[in-house]
Formats: sequence, C-alpha cells, structure tokens
Amino acid sequence: MHTIKTHKHTYFLPASIDQFTKKQFIILCELLHKLDHGAINFVQFKFLLAVRLLGIKKRSIKTEEQREVIMNISNVFDSLFTENSNQFRLNTYMETNLVQTVWGLFRKYHGPYDGFSNITFGEFVKGLDKFYHCTTEASIENLSALLAVFYRKKEFKYWFRSTRKLRENGIDVRSDKTISIRARKYISPGALFGFFFYFRSFHEQLSNSVMIVEGSEIDLSILFNDNQPASNTLKSDIPGLGMLGIAFHIANQGGLGDLENVNSRPMWEVLLYLYNLKKAELDEAKAQEKSNSNEKK
Repeated sequence: MHTIKTHKHTYFLPASIDQFTKKQFIILCELLHKLDHGAINFVQFKFLLAVRLLGIKKRSIKTEEQREVIMNISNVFDSLFTENSNQFRLNTYMETNLVQTVWGLFRKYHGPYDGFSNITFGEFVKGLDKFYHCTTEASIENLSALLAVFYRKKEFKYWFRSTRKLRENGIDVRSDKTISIRARKYISPGALFGFFFYFRSFHEQLSNSVMIVEGSEIDLSILFNDNQPASNTLKSDIPGLGMLGIAFHIANQGGLGDLENVNSRPMWEVLLYLYNLKKAELDEAKAQEKSNSNEKK
C-alpha cells in the first residue's frame, strides 16, 4: 500500500492490482474504459482515480494548489501501467477474479471462480469468441456479451447457503438461466471491463506460460502452437487459436463423446486431455525426426 500523508489526513492507496478492493477495482476499470475510448487522457485518468479512491468530492477542489497536490498523489499509479504506443496496459496478471458477482436489474449474478475452475469447455469456447470481439471493439455491448457467457443467477437450492463455503468446496453455485439482454444494461461498465481484464489475463497465462496443474508443471502453450516443440515459449496470436475447431476435432475422435458432451465437460478436464494428445503427437514427431536423422548417417 502507498501511504499518503497530508497535514490533516493519512490515506492508503493500493500499490498493485491485488491490493484493490472490489469497489476500487470497478472504479479503476470504469475510468480505464473511458481512457480506452478516448473520453479522457492518461493525466485525467490518474487525477480522477486519485480523487475517487481518496473519497474527495470534486466540488471541494477549488484551487490550483489543491489540484497540484492531487496530481502529485496520482503519480503513484504510474507503477500499475506500462505505456506502449499511447496504449496503457496493466503490469500484472490477475490471479483472482475481483468481480465474482455483479448486479443487474436488482438481481445478483455469480461468475467464474479463480482460475475459471467452475466453467465448462463449451463456456470457454464461447467466451473466447466474445473475447475476440472485445479485443476489436471494447464496446459495452461486446463486454456485456462476454460477461453474460459466464455469469448467472445463484441456483435455487444454494440460495440459503454461503457462496464462499460452496466456492471453497468447488461447488458451482450458478444456475442455467443466463442474464437477459435487458438486465445486462444495468451492470456497471467498470464491472464489465474488469471481467474483460480478468479473462484476458487468464487467457494470456494459459497460452503463454507453464502452469501448475494438479501439482505438475504443464506447458499448455503447446495447444496454441502447431509448429514448435513443447519446450518453446509461444507469444500468443489471439485470432489463431481455433478452440471451436478443436472441440469439433475431439468430438470426431470420440474420446470424450460427441460435441455436446465435450462442451458440457469441465474446461480443465478437456484442456488436460488435449495436452496429453498434443504431447503424444509432438513426442512421436520428434522420435520420427530422430529416426530419419539416424538413417541418413
């Protein structure tokens, strides 16, 4: 935490994304969405973020000296971002879904747990499609369509049970009823953009990194690269992932049943199945290459 002291007050501002509360994160993302759409510039963004996180009423800022003090305070947020061609990107991967619940039209909707541990492969494939649209245009319509893939009302049988305890036990509290288009309009833009950041962060980790899955190091990047061996690091080219085609491929093989069955299975179960298939394919290709090399000697 950053500690900010004035002659009257002491303030604490988050120094990294994991130090943001849900409310602070939604404020951050609401302003980031305005920045992304050119409604404000980066200086204005930092100033407004400082004002809102400090709880200062804008009408109380009356002098240039007060503005200068807030501007100096707002510089602590520089460490959160990296600038590239006038685009400002969060410096860290998000390990936690800070927007696990949202409100829309007087109803509460529940989304993915940390690590997307409670979603199906079909949701992941559909979510990727909506995510690609958001990377092209992060409109409220596209962002709400992405969120609506994963967020649903709590299933009736869990209404009177603790969501936190159910989540800790790996129980998915979500019902099958999706968020209506009307209800989506009432969801905070900050929550919509915040979930987009979480999905993007998870996706980049998935397609670029070695991850610890069930205690073992798994290089899932081999699922997103047809040419390189598993030991190589892949910088993801998002439009080329083709997870929908992979779903059809698995269904055609029959190893996990038909397409409906594949899509209804837990995402991680299918990804690990794919990993084993791809690893076997790469190992076989490597062995064949070695055999051909030995024959030439």
